[in-house]
Amino acid sequence: QDRQDKDVIQKCGAAARASMVAIEVHFKKKTRLEKLEMEFDEIDQEQQSIQQLADNQQTLDIWAVAIDADTLLVPDYSIRSKDVEKIVATGADGKPFEVALHALGRNFDFALLKTKEKAALTPVTFEKFEPFELGTNFYIVHSERVDRQWHLNVSPYIVTNHPLLDAKGWMLIDRMRPGSLLFDSKGRCVGIPLDQYLWTLESGRNSFVV
Repeated sequence: QDRQDKDVIQKCGAAARASMVAIEVHFKKKTRLEKLEMEFDEIDQEQQSIQQLADNQQTLDIWAVAIDADTLLVPDYSIRSKDVEKIVATGADGKPFEVALHALGRNFDFALLKTKEKAALTPVTFEKFEPFELGTNFYIVHSERVDRQWHLNVSPYIVTNHPLLDAKGWMLIDRMRPGSLLFDSKGRCVGIPLDQYLWTLESGRNSFVV
């Protein structure tokens, strides 16, 4: 069983590594006049964080998933074109390239980025999702920057809860990182969660995109 788990984790990691891209968002510094105008507007915490990054000439480091040869998906961190100076992406081959904001997804919970130049993106491929039963193993894969290095994290999960009442819907109450890749027990990618929880409804709606 341990050998099987290790093989599946390595399979998930290899698939994610090919499709995950490191993103560095560079923000424009506000002029003194713009900052004065902002004092009279209600600014949420995310916008304050972005302004602080711009003032300190720091980048917002996030990851993206290639869903097409020239398209990347990232969770929406309230990044808006007016705030962005440039966005630099780096794939598994280590070569940086510029991307630009293209569109916002449903309910503004993810954004699509398009490559500005030719880049060899490897789109993730999805298998059909089947709701996980009690006791099922599955895997969540995300990336993060630690000590100036990007790392891939493959986290094993197990379904330890199920509906009290007999219902066709399905939900897993567990916290995860929106924008990660979701793999089933066999190491097949079945979606990109856009919520801290996984859920499906009888109507067909769910908390992840495929």
